[in-house]
Amino acid sequence: MTPEQVKEYYRSGYNLHKETGISASSLSNWVRVEYIPFLTQKKLEKLTEGKLTACWSDLEHTMKVRK
Repeated sequence: MTPEQVKEYYRSGYNLHKETGISASSLSNWVRVEYIPFLTQKKLEKLTEGKLTACWSDLEHTMKVRK
């Protein structure tokens, strides 16, 4: 999923925070860097019951960052 998809789905950082507990500033950061961490994508996928889907190719990026 992309930050833009999350922004479109939740409409605002406030709604994202209210519905998921994820900080509103996280959305701004994701839009700025054009990336959502894979584990966060999986959390959002579960919370939205699959309406937003995690991108498995982002898992590789997450693994590289953690090394």
